[in-house]
Amino acid sequence: MPPHLTHRDEEVLRTLVLRVRCITASIVAAYFWPSLASGTKQAERRMSALEVAGWLRSERRFAKRLPRLNMPIATWSPGDPVIEFGKISYLLKHRFNFPATTCRIYIASMKAANRYGGVGDRPPRNSETSHDLGLAQVYLELRMKGVIGDAEWVSEGNMKVKSGEKVPDALIRTRDGRATVIEFGGEYSKMKLRDFHLYCEALCLRYEIW
Repeated sequence: MPPHLTHRDEEVLRTLVLRVRCITASIVAAYFWPSLASGTKQAERRMSALEVAGWLRSERRFAKRLPRLNMPIATWSPGDPVIEFGKISYLLKHRFNFPATTCRIYIASMKAANRYGGVGDRPPRNSETSHDLGLAQVYLELRMKGVIGDAEWVSEGNMKVKSGEKVPDALIRTRDGRATVIEFGGEYSKMKLRDFHLYCEALCLRYEIW
């Protein structure tokens, strides 16, 4: 059991309580132990210790393996030409080249939620596991690159919308009021991409599809 929470522990817990629903040790290793060859083993040990201490809980899930997400597949700003829905759909569908495999996902416990004032014990549905792990990568990639910084990351669950209204995965809002929609693209069809584009266009929102 960890005798105390390190700064790295705190960042991982805040990420799970306030930003994303689940994560794996390999994702944690890529962003919190990036320079160590043994980073995954280090992350596995630390995540296990945090689980024993009651800060996390874990589940075995099936999820599709993704490549490292270094940049968005598509971006759009009001006034830009419409993105090529067919091309983007093809790219999104063909990056899932590997079959789903079992992995251990970690989610924040209620103990962690009470400490940081967010949501805990909220695992994704089985059908959403791959998507939510992808979104976790996107958040940590943007965090690492300094895109988040002082900006506010508003997750889907924290958006104020009408009942039944579909919303994007996340929104980055800067202090001066500018907003960028963040969407992790699953195996999206051309029609789904078109509907997403029209949603953002109607609200004059810039977006990134990862």
